[in-house]
Amino acid sequence: MKDKFGRDIYYLRISVTDRCNLRCIYCMPENGVKFIPHKEILRFEEIIEIVKASTTIGISSVRLTGGEPLLRKGTVELIRMLKDIKGINRVTMTTNGTLLSKYAKELKSAGITSINVSLDTLMPDKFRKITRNGDINDVIEGIKKAVGEGITTKLNVVLQKENLDEAADLIRFSKEMGTTIRFIEYMPLDSCIVLSEDPFVSAKELIRIIEETFGDIAETNYTMGDGPAKYIHIKSLDTEVGIIASISEPFCSRCNRIRLTSDGIIKPCLASNIGYDIKSVLRAKHGEKDIVNTIVNAIEAKPLMHHMNSKKQEIHMNKIGG
Repeated sequence: MKDKFGRDIYYLRISVTDRCNLRCIYCMPENGVKFIPHKEILRFEEIIEIVKASTTIGISSVRLTGGEPLLRKGTVELIRMLKDIKGINRVTMTTNGTLLSKYAKELKSAGITSINVSLDTLMPDKFRKITRNGDINDVIEGIKKAVGEGITTKLNVVLQKENLDEAADLIRFSKEMGTTIRFIEYMPLDSCIVLSEDPFVSAKELIRIIEETFGDIAETNYTMGDGPAKYIHIKSLDTEVGIIASISEPFCSRCNRIRLTSDGIIKPCLASNIGYDIKSVLRAKHGEKDIVNTIVNAIEAKPLMHHMNSKKQEIHMNKIGG
């Protein structure tokens, strides 16, 4: 389905839980958040009903997010059920990686298309500072296990001044692991605690440092999945690096997605307070048409662009799934 600006909307990101076993400083405030009561979280059968209805208007790609999706019991089986839905071509997941070593084999068996793993640093002390309680060794072991199982794996790095000096090491690490790396510009959210007073680093600054470190780079038409990353090719390493410049070079004109929160709100844009309550539709007398109409209304409400580069947004990423 196309929205009112002619963008093809075919990608649905689903937060299956707002719980997480980490407390990343750019995701949750220091004093924590009030978690959504269990009865308010969408049941898996409700998620399946939404996805089946969404395929009738062209949704073909689904990504599971959290919080941390692997914390929710049965997430692997949910992936299996989603893969069985006619019209769904891709089922992917974003994870913090801490539980990957436990679930990688099951994820592969369930038919996961690919996974994204959040990894902002390779330094154990800095990792604990960013996540407030995490052990980087858990993530590294998870990445190794996922790659070993043959799962296409991408690393997501939220770029800040505090970790800019690690960009080259992270690229080398990704090459060594057999993964693809993507750097994401820091987004100014009200829930954020930052590592430095002015954390923002632009994509152009990152590219300058990559050129200084590795030499010649080239623009490329390389694509991977349904995300907004643009890729450059580092000739000396023979590898691609993805860059998501959501602030300095907004990609809103080619946005292809809507989001479903864990408590049943369809959000047409991450950086917007607009939301459509689909859970109430599901838990009342309804037919497929009622579900479809709610999704259509959300798509038609997609704004032309975000405003994160002009003001902070009151967003807690653990509730929306990024």
